[in-house]
Amino acid sequence: MSQYNFRNYLIYVIVEVILIVIGILLAITFNTWQNNNENRSIKREYISDRIIDIG
Repeated sequence: MSQYNFRNYLIYVIVEVILIVIGILLAITFNTWQNNNENRSIKREYISDRIIDIG
């Protein structure tokens, strides 16, 4: 393999790895955001139920 082809291949591999890492980080961020929203919803429901119980 010539030096030019190897260099292009190396750049390609590096870009692919960076794209995969970005995709994984986005998935983790989305999952965390979704869990936080779900937890807020559960907390609101719990508080609402306690207010109804008191009233």
